[in-house]
Amino acid sequence: MQEVKSLIHRFLYSHLNEDGGFKDRSGNSDLYYTVFALECLHALQGDIPKEQTTKYLLGFREVEKLDFVHLSCLVRAAAAVGIQDKIDGKRILECMAEYKAQDGGYNVTKEQQHGSAYANFLLLGAYQDLDIGMPDAIKNAIVYNLRSLEATDGGYANMPNMPQGNVTASAAAIAILYAWQIPLGNHLAMWLMNHCIDGGFCNNLTFPVPDLLSTATALHSLSYLKANIEPIVEPGLDFVDSLWTNSGGFYGNWTDDILDCEYTFYGLLALGHLSL
Repeated sequence: MQEVKSLIHRFLYSHLNEDGGFKDRSGNSDLYYTVFALECLHALQGDIPKEQTTKYLLGFREVEKLDFVHLSCLVRAAAAVGIQDKIDGKRILECMAEYKAQDGGYNVTKEQQHGSAYANFLLLGAYQDLDIGMPDAIKNAIVYNLRSLEATDGGYANMPNMPQGNVTASAAAIAILYAWQIPLGNHLAMWLMNHCIDGGFCNNLTFPVPDLLSTATALHSLSYLKANIEPIVEPGLDFVDSLWTNSGGFYGNWTDDILDCEYTFYGLLALGHLSL
């Protein structure tokens, strides 16, 4: 196990650029991939390049130029290196508020009619990382939005009135409702388990091909639901192992040919739940 941890640690550091950011799939520093790299290092209890990454993060002074996802990533990365008090959290939340949809939820694109589970999840994470209480009005609007995102089949989608939910949107919704101690439907565990194919989880049943993102988020959700995953542990470990490379990274799915910090994080998350 120590050898594996060392391989992953070296892989992550091979993706650290001189400016303190971590590489995206093109090799450029990106806040999104930096978050996943830092989360991996925390999980491995590895050394965090705090000085380098702090310099990189504090370089984002004009936060209004960042999109919704990267605003949330700046907050998450800052929290990961312990400098959330050095960024303008209030201004970041003001910028994220510009992505409020007409139904009161939040979307990763401005001026949308409906919020999405993913954007709502990112907003909640930003409030939590900044240690700022989310106003009740925003919280209630998000809950209302999530109710509208319940699909006909019992899962959650990122759009209202959908016949099928998908795993990643459902995972985001479950995480929010769990954080707010709102009762979760008893059917959700079975709904998620129905998306398990050959040990991995697919995002939707229309395209039943398992991937690491869906697998990790499904397993994480099943832990919230206190579901019994014993029947899928061995095939699950085999699936995750099939995406592992001895360079220390994980592929996102069987057709992927690029390693990155994001899917390496999801590999570790999946293994963590399967190994409990």
